[in-house]
Amino acid sequence: MFKVAPPSTSIQASIFCTVRHDSTILTLKLSRIFTYKIKSIQNKKKKLNNNDILDKRLLVFSDLLGRRHNQ
Repeated sequence: MFKVAPPSTSIQASIFCTVRHDSTILTLKLSRIFTYKIKSIQNKKKKLNNNDILDKRLLVFSDLLGRRHNQ
């Protein structure tokens, strides 16, 4: 379950990767803390509830992950 945090916050993400070679299995844990601040959320059609705000934050987070991956 996600909790909606204050507008300026950070998320710690962990990515697990398993590498197999013959009988050896290596599991890597990649961790990074992303800090972000939402400047504004605008929606003129309806009022935003917590789920809408959470969706926007997850989009920002996934965008950060994508940029990091492509660099």
